[in-house]
Amino acid sequence: MQHTFFQKLILVVVMAFGAACLIFFYREFIVKADESLNKGYQNTHSISGGR
Repeated sequence: MQHTFFQKLILVVVMAFGAACLIFFYREFIVKADESLNKGYQNTHSISGGR
């Protein structure tokens, strides 16, 4: 299977765009959803016993 340089270049650009979309999704959606759900949560029964 032989690919030209431009086919490889386009494939790398598409894969980089996909990776950037995954990182953006994680930063914008998952982190903010976690912050909004657990904003006021405090663990009163910790394993280490530190109060």
